[in-house]
Amino acid sequence: MGSISYQIPVTALGLVSLRIAGLAISAPMLNHHAIPRRIRGAFVIVLSFFFINNLKTVPVIDSPVILALACTSEFIIGFAMGTVINMIVAAVSSAGQLMAMEMGFAFASMADPSTGEQSTVIQTFFSMFLVLVFVLLDGHLQLIKLVALSYEKAPIASAFSSPSAWKTIAGMGSILFETAFRLALPVTGAILLTQVAIALAAKMAPRLNVFILGFAIMILIGLVMLPAILPSVTSLFKIMMDRAFETAINLEVFRYAP
Repeated sequence: MGSISYQIPVTALGLVSLRIAGLAISAPMLNHHAIPRRIRGAFVIVLSFFFINNLKTVPVIDSPVILALACTSEFIIGFAMGTVINMIVAAVSSAGQLMAMEMGFAFASMADPSTGEQSTVIQTFFSMFLVLVFVLLDGHLQLIKLVALSYEKAPIASAFSSPSAWKTIAGMGSILFETAFRLALPVTGAILLTQVAIALAAKMAPRLNVFILGFAIMILIGLVMLPAILPSVTSLFKIMMDRAFETAINLEVFRYAP
């Protein structure tokens, strides 16, 4: 294989942009379906020029094999970091899906502007709500800081993906389901108690068609409980976001090449 010399080549700009592009594809808010591709592309290019001027060492790669490995590695590093951050958004979105199913909104679907796919009304509400919370908590600025710290920890073309990183990401899947369950528990618990009360009422008054009335009651209970849990959702989201950024920067997604 060829060697790596430290100058300022054009290929270095491409390597820098690949890591940022991987992050832009997977990170929350940046991967929002409503953001045009040209805007995301301009974001990647602007940040690439900014970071390449602040790098201490910029390598020139004279081997196609090393260049291909470096390009793949840079994209994977950015994509892995963005995936870790995006998991907290997926957790809250999953909680919204659980709430919607218990409230009877499972069949009331609409286009989610964040993904462009069909989702329940409550899930879409949480997706839009989290974008606002993410910006208010300076999540977009923390993403830029995350990229800067990643270049300090793993300079371009000097690191390759490590299997332990994907074990860490897979392990966060359990945290995702746990967080979704904790967020949905107040609403689902209240609706469960409502269903028990409806069942008892149906037993005591067989001629009374309480199930039709119960459907409206479950929706009402869910809509009343939803604003009550929003402060808790915001607090938990902030805690999970700080934890996700810490995990992303300490992610063993790279090992230095010899």
